[in-house]
Amino acid sequence: MGVIPAAGFGERMLPLTGDTPKALLPILNKPLMSYTIERMQDIGVEDILVITGHLGEQIEREIRGVKFIRQRKIEGAAKAIKLVEKYVGEDFLLIWGDNFFQGDLSRLFSTHFERRADVSFILDERKIKKSAVAFIENGKITRIEERPKEGAGDATFAGVYILTRVIFDAIGRITKSETGEYEFADALQLIVDRGLRVSYVWLDGWRMNVTTPSDLLKANLRMIKERKMKYLVGEKCKIKGEVETSVIGNKVTVNYGSRITNSLIMDGVEVKENVKVQNAIIRKGRNVEKDCIGRSLEKLFIL
Repeated sequence: MGVIPAAGFGERMLPLTGDTPKALLPILNKPLMSYTIERMQDIGVEDILVITGHLGEQIEREIRGVKFIRQRKIEGAAKAIKLVEKYVGEDFLLIWGDNFFQGDLSRLFSTHFERRADVSFILDERKIKKSAVAFIENGKITRIEERPKEGAGDATFAGVYILTRVIFDAIGRITKSETGEYEFADALQLIVDRGLRVSYVWLDGWRMNVTTPSDLLKANLRMIKERKMKYLVGEKCKIKGEVETSVIGNKVTVNYGSRITNSLIMDGVEVKENVKVQNAIIRKGRNVEKDCIGRSLEKLFIL
């Protein structure tokens, strides 16, 4: 079975998550969650359970071919995972709902079962801000931190795990962190401390945590580059202006004299004449009547 936690509010993604759950935000005009489901299906995982919360009814309407469970009280990632205890078997695949994962999963599976591990995961050699990290000594995981000091740790977690039922006992033993939530990293640390079998493989491919609007735009632009496209235009669009290195949603109009660069334009937008849009995200159904120019991909203009 595969499990995708997608219950969080997505505060760092505001204002985009004010009316759209993060899991449905578009990458190349497909919901972020669709890519996660496809990765699971590619490795042979057909039975998939999605944990919803904030605006969960939208996810349940949009996403097909999976089962849902609602997290009514948001108390952290560990509590979300605890909800699936009665639905999963001995081993299950977990990928976070905001993890845009474009890597290989086969080595994770083979390593997990060859070593008969209790917990297995993928590690990323890059140091990524605001990500849980692992400390490694002589090839073994010794410590896991959810919110480390900048630069701490030997590797970042890539947001992909194969878990066994020992995780539920560990979650039941942890207490709330300083943030008032039950942290998944604390449950993993308990498993390490108990000397259970923990295995890992290194990331083969690439991934992104899609937690901010900047992340969302970067993921779209990265996919354009990966697929050797200059830009992507959706269905039923009227493009009379210029488009460069951008993703245009469905039913979008770009009028004469306008230019779109390094931007994400969502469905149903109309860009009026002689307007410049650059380093920007334009949300669904907006009318763009004047220039929307962000200073960089880190400091976007959002309409």
